[in-house]
Amino acid sequence: MSAGPGAGRIPGSLGLGAGAGAAPGPSPSSPKLLPMPNPAGDSKTKVASDMAWKVFPGKVTLGDVHQQTLLDCTVGALLAAFAHTEAGRKKIRGMIDEHGVAVETDLSNLPDDVQIAVDKKDKTGAESKNGEPARPKKRASSRYFTVRLGGKSVEVSPVLYTDESRDPEPVYMSSPNNALWPCLVEKAYAQMLGDYAKLNSPNDKNANTIWEEVTGLAPNAFKVADATDAEILDAAKRAGHVPTIAASVMGTTSESELQGFHGFVLLGTAGKKLQVYDASKLTKTNLTVEQFRANFIVVLSSAA
Repeated sequence: MSAGPGAGRIPGSLGLGAGAGAAPGPSPSSPKLLPMPNPAGDSKTKVASDMAWKVFPGKVTLGDVHQQTLLDCTVGALLAAFAHTEAGRKKIRGMIDEHGVAVETDLSNLPDDVQIAVDKKDKTGAESKNGEPARPKKRASSRYFTVRLGGKSVEVSPVLYTDESRDPEPVYMSSPNNALWPCLVEKAYAQMLGDYAKLNSPNDKNANTIWEEVTGLAPNAFKVADATDAEILDAAKRAGHVPTIAASVMGTTSESELQGFHGFVLLGTAGKKLQVYDASKLTKTNLTVEQFRANFIVVLSSAA
């Protein structure tokens, strides 16, 4: 993070004004230049595309969130859990501000295997070379966003890594409802950490840390093995209004068909069973308390 200008310092190189040998600064009309975090080191085809989706096309819902190729199941489960509750939905809407101001996204350091979707009206960095368009170094957008993660504000553009389809879909966090907000939160988190690869290393951060870095508050947590049946059921009943996630054990039982070492949303109860939701498979599973004990290690919920 660059330091701000010193108090009382005259703008210019080494305190010199522009007329005293300082290099001229950017034009006041130059668009803001925003970074593009590098992708994770995977073999999936990726295109840097300016996404036109609305941030909130409708009511924030559980179905807005689809965790895909990155191993950031805690982020996916956390966002889906907040989208499942009224308090969480209010929190999500308060995390993102949209600005209708032209910006550019810096694409100069992207790996060569990342394709860049070029807007024919966009001439930023697209100088021709030997009769062929050069690889763009920037991508112009008509808007950008401020995403608040914890106590930090991160400015992000709508440029995301997508597939090659005519109507591009993000290859990392996506949305069946074409809601941009989950993608923006994930991009802002990747940008804050350095790149998307940091989100693809599930052993680097535990769920408590991720929860606090994204929401700004440490969660309440309990180990399933230490809880009574009544405490587990009570957590499930409260999950309808308190964002709650659960982490599965490394080797889940075969009859549960649950993914091991994975984050799930605890939705609530269905009769005498607990209901969990997988934001990667977009599926709900009902479990008895005994099945929940056999497959989950820890439960985390919002402290406020």
